[in-house]
Amino acid sequence: MAVTIATDTAVRANASSWGLGSDGQPWNGVLGGTGALTLASNELKITGAAGTTYQVLYGGTLGQASIAPLVYNADLYVRLQTSANTDQAGFLFDFLNNANTCFVALLNNEIILEKIVSNAATLIGVTTSVTFTPGTWYQCHLNITGNVAKFWFWVDGGTQSVTPQLTVTDNVFLGGGRYGLYAKTPTVSDTVQFDHFSVTIPATIPGSTVSVLPGTLTSTGLVTNACGVPSARVTFQSQTPLFANIRSNGGNGTATWTHTGAYVDIIGFDVSGDGQSGITHNGSYASVQHCRVHDIPATLSAGGGGIILGFSGATSITDADTIGNLIYNIGYNDTTGQFVQGIYHTRLRGNIKNNLVFNCSGFGIQLWHAATNVTVTNNLSANNACGGIVIGAGDSPGGVTCDNCVVNNNIVIYNNPVIDVYSTIGLQIHESGATGTHNVYQNNLIFGTSAYNLLQTGTISGTITADPLLVNYLGTGLGDYHLKAGSPAINAGVSTGAPATDYSNAFRSLKAAIDIGPYLFFHSALFPATSRRTGVFPTTARRTGVFPTTNRRGT
Repeated sequence: MAVTIATDTAVRANASSWGLGSDGQPWNGVLGGTGALTLASNELKITGAAGTTYQVLYGGTLGQASIAPLVYNADLYVRLQTSANTDQAGFLFDFLNNANTCFVALLNNEIILEKIVSNAATLIGVTTSVTFTPGTWYQCHLNITGNVAKFWFWVDGGTQSVTPQLTVTDNVFLGGGRYGLYAKTPTVSDTVQFDHFSVTIPATIPGSTVSVLPGTLTSTGLVTNACGVPSARVTFQSQTPLFANIRSNGGNGTATWTHTGAYVDIIGFDVSGDGQSGITHNGSYASVQHCRVHDIPATLSAGGGGIILGFSGATSITDADTIGNLIYNIGYNDTTGQFVQGIYHTRLRGNIKNNLVFNCSGFGIQLWHAATNVTVTNNLSANNACGGIVIGAGDSPGGVTCDNCVVNNNIVIYNNPVIDVYSTIGLQIHESGATGTHNVYQNNLIFGTSAYNLLQTGTISGTITADPLLVNYLGTGLGDYHLKAGSPAINAGVSTGAPATDYSNAFRSLKAAIDIGPYLFFHSALFPATSRRTGVFPTTARRTGVFPTTNRRGT
């Protein structure tokens, strides 16, 4: 099983360039220019100048091939045809720049594989025991696994052989890179044609980590389905936090990234798109951590969200953690967008901690459907149209009462300021639907115009109604949401349900008391503003975990 990350069938209107592929990603010519690239009769054509080499990358942003996604292990597929024996046609792969790349191509009854390192070209693979006929369509397949590249080709309509026609081992393949198509035309009248190009990455096995390099992956909606086990989870992780960008262009009703598979963590991605939701995780024992999910229009009234922990129609999908994410600009912020939430948790058990959620058209954080036994602590939910946090169960699958929830140490401010969906302007924390008597709300801070909470059956204590004195409140994805000195949130939380670290991964145990909200407060006299803003503290403290006594007291 594999995950498709790029596909272009070439089925679209004729054009003077290759433009955008069928999944919405662009073709970018990086060598040989783009004047020879045309699209005609549903074929990607190169009618080149004599002796010219063409390298065309797929993915990223139009005109910016350098931000296309990088891959390590992958399978590339294409259908191709040449007009002469001396034409070269095949795959470009492990591309870092024109001085460092690889290609494999069919040429005059040969398969050749060449690497270019620091502008030095070396032929590292060749086989002459093949027959390749100009004017005939062929299917081609390249597999890169570790330091081994394997290449197959066969007549279109035939069957791929078990044994590849070319196998090459070289450590250059370990470096990974970008991918695309390669051609060289020895005479000006020659034409090379391609269609049905695709790239897949192998499905992961339990215990593995898919480490994604910086770049942008755009699709109509990324779908992954890897599955771990309790003792060996699967992790999708941005190698550089927030520099692996997942984008969608599938329009209304789509999710930028949908995952179905248990025991899987999604960590550190920047996710945005033009559909209804950002990340939808439908697997049990799931987590979404330290992601930035933003600017999802969600124009349908049927519902959506920034991070959705489904599946709403079943009680068999359980357990999910949403930890340390930044979520903003979800939905279009009017009365018909009340079903679009920042974080939407719909299952038994889970933890929602250290998240910052702003400017959503529904609630910042909502529990619904089969949600129960969930801990919601140390979040900041602000400037959301319908309210800050809603706890409840209802609709499908039915028969569930939301009970035994812990809602502590949250900062819930400036929510439901003008949109009076429930005739409750100023609503911050809300119980709705079926709720039990064991839900506990302790030491939350609420603030804003007419700010108040509305509970049905839960027990509430220690609520603070005051300005939290944030360093730079903007109510968007921008701003600085650390606590100022003198904030009523300092040392005002409870330990029940509090996460071990804060949003910036500083240990809460460094202080004797718990602060309300996602950030731990450090006194500016001991740590500079840069440290408090970035969460990066002096080397000695980070190495030893020991902070000055005064600071541990939060004074």
